[in-house]
Amino acid sequence: MPPAALTRPALPKSTLPRSNRPKPVALAKPDHDHPPPPPPRSLAELIERISRDQTLSSTRRRDLVSALRRLCRLLNLDPASEPATHERVRVLLKQVTPQRAGIAAKTLENLRSNLAAALRLCCVSRPRGQEGLSLSWQELRLALPQGAARYGLSRFIRYCSERGVTPAMVDDETLATFAAHLEQETLAREPKRLVRATATHWNNAVADIPGWPARRLQAPEGRQGYAMPWRALPESLRREAEVWLIQHATPDPFAVAGPLQALRPGTIEARRFGIRQLVSALHETGIDVSELRSLGDLARPEIAERALRFFWIRAGEKPTVQTGQLAQLVVTIARQVAGADAATLERLRRFQAGLRPKQHGLSAKNRERLRQLDDRERLESLLLMPQRVFERVSRLSQPSRRDALDVQIAVMLELLLMMPMRRRNIVQLRMGPDGHIREGRGPHGRTHVVIPGDEVKSGRPLEYPLPRESARLLQLYIARFRPLLSDAPGDWLFPGAQAGEPKSLDHVSRLFPKTIRRLTGLDINLHLIRHIGAKLYLDQNPGAYETVRRVLGHAARSTAIDNYVGLEADAAFRHYDQIILSLRNSIRREVDDDAQD
Repeated sequence: MPPAALTRPALPKSTLPRSNRPKPVALAKPDHDHPPPPPPRSLAELIERISRDQTLSSTRRRDLVSALRRLCRLLNLDPASEPATHERVRVLLKQVTPQRAGIAAKTLENLRSNLAAALRLCCVSRPRGQEGLSLSWQELRLALPQGAARYGLSRFIRYCSERGVTPAMVDDETLATFAAHLEQETLAREPKRLVRATATHWNNAVADIPGWPARRLQAPEGRQGYAMPWRALPESLRREAEVWLIQHATPDPFAVAGPLQALRPGTIEARRFGIRQLVSALHETGIDVSELRSLGDLARPEIAERALRFFWIRAGEKPTVQTGQLAQLVVTIARQVAGADAATLERLRRFQAGLRPKQHGLSAKNRERLRQLDDRERLESLLLMPQRVFERVSRLSQPSRRDALDVQIAVMLELLLMMPMRRRNIVQLRMGPDGHIREGRGPHGRTHVVIPGDEVKSGRPLEYPLPRESARLLQLYIARFRPLLSDAPGDWLFPGAQAGEPKSLDHVSRLFPKTIRRLTGLDINLHLIRHIGAKLYLDQNPGAYETVRRVLGHAARSTAIDNYVGLEADAAFRHYDQIILSLRNSIRREVDDDAQD
């Protein structure tokens, strides 16, 4: 134990009467004469084993088997093909929502509980050491204040107590085995997040509660990042890169050479990160990056090949958007910084051609997600979600912060449905006289959202008139729910946790699909709303790409065509079929008339 622990005061003695104090519980002895059978390999085997388990009541056997069969039926799965593991069932459960399954939320919770019981019965080989908490853990738990800390540590405390781990024995290895337990032996929804929260609550107790074990915990890290911080790049290369990026951010029109038009801030940051990625990849492959003296060194073919090959292998030896973008950055550096000759440029462009994905239009994953909305009920759940959220929350006398977050996402969805702008634009909307929201004057005035061209990817300003019902939702959000989200929201429409700052794009990109899924059962991310708008319009107006271009703010009509051609194929075929069927019916009527004559 660290020396600091020796000076910490002991936990206060229990105030419980001696007769009511917890008694130590003896560890259960494993039954070596009757070892447990191996875990079932499939859900079908699990169903069979539970069906034959005479230690369970007939009602319990029925409930557990029914839960397993119902899960497979909801997802149209073959039980014999699905592994009987907690990891797999957790993945499957993520695909089931009350809306998608057509069941009540309470029914889904009961389903989850029965599935966990079925898996625990046959698929957890590690026997529990004891029932209830040991004396040392009960005394420690009493020191925790009621609320989030006690609730947040309860699972970890129970885990340690059951395995005979005393409070003084807890360390990072204990937390790591707890993480493995959550992943492999429970249906916890987000095991990694639960482990991080456990470490946070534990460390807070170390700091705040006298007598708590002094050793702090570090949550196990996930996939290790490779990107070096900007300051760790070789100094001469970093300085040259800074000059190059500044030239493109604020070009000098009187300079003899250099760019004439400024790049958007997002493009500048993407290039900065790309440079970090390339240098970091070289470091990961064993190159001494301190020998890179200039930005142009990244465009030397042998150096570029080594860096780009790192990302190609990391992507499974196939071209991706990332590999294509990094190869494009290398070509740009070669042309603008290194002044590469024609032969070098030709070789680097060959890298780029091989690393750029050949995909045109929407990805297969996005097309699959859009097909969700071919179902009328699912489309209805999405389009009506903003109004339904407001109707529910507006009836509450004291809405919570979580209610206000639901309203915030509902407003975001409403705005994106009516004005399908890009993700960065929606999170950075401002209010006030110099902001983006212009409220209409008079009883017939309409609220507009105006985005200047220098904030738009295409460089063209956007102006969206809001329908009156959308404007009403926006005004209600601003007046009643926005104040619940931040004490100092500034003029941001969607304030973040930090005073005077907007919600970060990263945060919204996680919160938006999570909320949409919880409230509608649909798998929809923030950017997909733009594609949904295009799909819905083209379904009703096949081939109307010019309108889609204008609404989405594309600079060229060809961009809209490349992205969405074929998206309205079903609608186009329906129109085509209607014409053929109409002609056929007309001919039949004429033939019938002639026959009667």
